[in-house]
Amino acid sequence: NLGSITMASEGDGERRPSESELVLLEFLLREGGEVGSRFLPQLPLLRVSHERCPCGCASLTFRGEGMANPESGTEPLAEALFLDAGEVAGLFVNGKGGVLQGLEVEGYVGDAPRRLPQVSELRPRTDEAFAELMKPS
Repeated sequence: NLGSITMASEGDGERRPSESELVLLEFLLREGGEVGSRFLPQLPLLRVSHERCPCGCASLTFRGEGMANPESGTEPLAEALFLDAGEVAGLFVNGKGGVLQGLEVEGYVGDAPRRLPQVSELRPRTDEAFAELMKPS
């Protein structure tokens, strides 16, 4: 679980997403088709929570400026694969109740990555792409 979105202000330890985080989010949401694209207008309102995943991975929890805390469950909005230190990893954008929730990284072979990938490293999350990334180099 990536937490919940609540009203946020700059003074509570939260920050605006970095330029590279916004580029990554925008790319993923556009690649997520109609479902992901509906969330693009929320990008300027996002704050990254000071709360971090206990495992130390690069996952981010979002809070939206002026957005209410949604009550419904989390829904996947976009996903991709990438290589981290030669191991296949996943990247997911989640929403909850129509509000951006978080960006989650997951390790499929080893630990979850402690970094976010660049857009150029991303591959579609398909069986074919997964098999290609799993091939020894």
